[in-house]
Amino acid sequence: METSAFDFTVWGLDADWPALRWIEPINGRRGQPVRGVRLGHADDSAMVLTCTYPRALFDSEARACGFDPVREIAFETTYTQVNLALHQLREPA
Repeated sequence: METSAFDFTVWGLDADWPALRWIEPINGRRGQPVRGVRLGHADDSAMVLTCTYPRALFDSEARACGFDPVREIAFETTYTQVNLALHQLREPA
């Protein structure tokens, strides 16, 4: 993915990470710019996921809908963590 398409600074770990790395856009509505970006870093024993949202866009979008931006970030974080945890389940509960 070409990162020059983002009009904000993306945060992540150092480029020298020795194992798997990936980038995921956080898409918004159709025809709208990318809402944010997730940078993933993983190896056999650990995973780090860094999420970047452009603050001005995120805050204005949340407030326009009547939401608290801090609460929205907390929701987005929880939603992502639950989805990642579900992928790690190997056997039915």
